[in-house]
Amino acid sequence: AFNASEQGGILVVFGASPHGPGTIFFVIGTSQGPPAWAGIVALADQAGGHRLGGINQALYRIARGGLYGRAFHDITTGNNSFAGVTGFAAARGWDPVTGLGTPDVARLAPLLARGDRSGS
Repeated sequence: AFNASEQGGILVVFGASPHGPGTIFFVIGTSQGPPAWAGIVALADQAGGHRLGGINQALYRIARGGLYGRAFHDITTGNNSFAGVTGFAAARGWDPVTGLGTPDVARLAPLLARGDRSGS
C-alpha cells in the first residue's frame, strides 16, 4: 500500500551520474508504488545473487505463512470512499484497498530472495 495523498510523497532522482546530479522529481500518489517495488525487487535480487523474476507466488506464500506480520504492516482501518462514492474498507490480511499492506523491506527482501518456500 502506498499513500495516494498529495500531502506526502517521495523524491526520485533520474539520470544521476558522476557528471551531474540528474533530474529530481517529487512524486505523489500511487505513482510512487511502481518505482518503489522495482527497488524492493532489486534489493531482493541482490540478496539472492540472481534475478528473481516474478515474485507474486512468493508474496502470497509470505502472506499465507507465519511471517506475514513481519514482512508487511497490515492496514486494517480506513477505506477508499471518495466524494460520496462508497469504496472498499481495509480489513485484516489482503484487501482491495491496501493489498497485502505496507512492506517492511528489510524483512521482506530476504524472504523474497529465498522464494519464501517455508512461509514461516
